[in-house]
Amino acid sequence: MKKITIIGGGIGGLALAAGLKQQGIDFEVYEATDQYKDAGAGIIWQINTMQALDRLDLAAPVQEHGAALGKYSTRDVNDEILMENDWEDTFLDEFGFTTHGIYRSTFQDILIERVGNERITMDKECVSVEPDGETVEVRFADGSETDAEFVVGADGMHSAVRESVFDHSVAYLECVIHRGLSEWTPPSELEDVAWNVHTTDGNIGFVPLEPDTRRGYWFFTMHDEQIDWETDAERKAELLALADPMPARVRDVIEATPADAILSVDAPYVPPLETWTKGNVTLLGDAAHGMTPHAAQGGGMAIEDAVALSEGLGNHDSIDAALEQYESVRIERANEFVERSLEHGRGAISGSPEPIEGLRNAPPEAIEQQARRDYTLPF
Repeated sequence: MKKITIIGGGIGGLALAAGLKQQGIDFEVYEATDQYKDAGAGIIWQINTMQALDRLDLAAPVQEHGAALGKYSTRDVNDEILMENDWEDTFLDEFGFTTHGIYRSTFQDILIERVGNERITMDKECVSVEPDGETVEVRFADGSETDAEFVVGADGMHSAVRESVFDHSVAYLECVIHRGLSEWTPPSELEDVAWNVHTTDGNIGFVPLEPDTRRGYWFFTMHDEQIDWETDAERKAELLALADPMPARVRDVIEATPADAILSVDAPYVPPLETWTKGNVTLLGDAAHGMTPHAAQGGGMAIEDAVALSEGLGNHDSIDAALEQYESVRIERANEFVERSLEHGRGAISGSPEPIEGLRNAPPEAIEQQARRDYTLPF
């Protein structure tokens, strides 16, 4: 088996490295940043992801350091239930896991420890790759180059590998997502609940992250022209004003977040590709199927990619056979989540009550059936 060169040392790239290490396959990781820092806010690992992590022997540390979540509850502006998904009671026995929330930085540390710092070369931002027969020429921003036998582009939404090989750029949903880590501690009745509040002014959600305090992260999705601010304090004030008609906990969560700790990001996504592979280059994670966060499966799809590709490479002598298997079990599923995330995101910024009423009127059995399909790994 050829040495695998992984471009990008984020969640997807490091998860693949962990899988390759598990399979006894040689690899190297090139990461663009000069050092690992606290990454983002929090992340939610749904039941499908926990199963995939278990195949990498990484579920146990997530259970140890993250918060087990028993339920997902979606409410309207009057705090009336639109939809609930009982992860623990409905799916724990069937799949062996419930959903977990964990700090991104904590999970990043888990991955780095598993992979080993010595296998990661920092401050190596890839600017282009060029397949050349038996090898791939990888060029870095510092002017250096390396020849690789096989390259996996795990370099994120704005992937230089994808741009080089497929000339395929991101698109944008017209929304902004405000988010932060809150010092708010949920009351006992919500301590194991991830919740959303859907309104015509957008939707806000909260995910517990800590096993003890259950403090967590929140996000507020809205149209990108909905508020206008010049300072951190003005942004927080406008968010709090939008929260006024909502359940009191929404305001409490925002209030318990320092104004300068609130981040505001746009919502790029990668329009679906029909193939992720060309010659001895393939894509993984956000580079292949970057999605808006509205289905809470972007990171989960990267973990699934890592498991499918590492196991495929471990099970086949031929890289071509491994890649054929990889794409056959991953592309359709990942692209479905890209489209679903867009659908949910468009509903969140529409300003219309129709998406809210759609949730209110959705048959619970249909929601459960869809969740069961989502949580069933196809490989």
